[in-house]
Amino acid sequence: MKNVRVNLAAMLRVEWSAIVAVPDDADLEEVVERFYDEIDGGEFYQDPEYWERGMCWADKEVESDEEPHFRFTEEKEIVDLGERRNNG
Repeated sequence: MKNVRVNLAAMLRVEWSAIVAVPDDADLEEVVERFYDEIDGGEFYQDPEYWERGMCWADKEVESDEEPHFRFTEEKEIVDLGERRNNG
């Protein structure tokens, strides 16, 4: 497993990110897509299509003392490892 940072952003320039433990060979675009579907952004703005797909990405690998907030399994499931859900 390695840690990557998944970032979701909207045109209002609200950004959500979390450190995610993923399998070493994970397809990062697929990881971002799953988070895009899972995290609705509702706490920022009442719009079910809040995140702008073209503004969502994953950093390949992060150096951080922070523990991962989520795990993305080989079965493509998102596991919440704590209560952190946004950058605020």
